[in-house]
Amino acid sequence: MDKTRFFNALIETLREELIHAVNASKDAAEYATNEESRAESQWDTQGLEASYLAAGQAGQAKQWAEAIEELQSEREDLLKTNNTVSLGALFKCDIGGSEEIFFFAGVAGGQVIDV
Repeated sequence: MDKTRFFNALIETLREELIHAVNASKDAAEYATNEESRAESQWDTQGLEASYLAAGQAGQAKQWAEAIEELQSEREDLLKTNNTVSLGALFKCDIGGSEEIFFFAGVAGGQVIDV
């Protein structure tokens, strides 16, 4: 297994997630401030809901950016060869007859990467 290739694929996946979250936040913010989303009654909350969505997406974008920054700052340590399951470990597991590869990065848990 090429750990560097896997690491680069993880960074690229996180960058795609970041772009998606930034775009979603911008879209929701534009909708929240659009004239058409102005409340017509006290029960019309589309604009308010869109502003909450924009804030949530902006928060997610911040988390993706922080994860990318942390991975890049730890790159050298994470890419070192190690023989234990610890931060930076890349290892194979047989799960129900299917081989899965895992990378312990400390951030962005649960990402599925096709390498």
